Amino acid sequence: MGLSLFCLYDTGAIESNKHRVSIDKGDMLTLAENGKANVEIVVPEPATPTARFAVKELKTFLDQALGSDIKILRERSGATPAIILGDNRWSRA
Repeated sequence: MGLSLFCLYDTGAIESNKHRVSIDKGDMLTLAENGKANVEIVVPEPATPTARFAVKELKTFLDQALGSDIKILRERSGATPAIILGDNRWSRA
């Protein structure tokens, strides 16, 4: 079983309390603004112990870095962009 992780690279651009990451040269995604998260973390069940550990660590560090409370979900809400961890239908698409 493989483990897929979609990586977003910090561009270091901070403007008016906005944290941004680069997805493509022309596209930008605001992860959080004024303490409100604009992204969710998704780890579908059944999740491996490694994926469960990774999601807790990722949430801890992103919450600290962004000053927000990022939700951990088992399914995408569709309301915000998602960081998806583990082996699932999205990582295999």
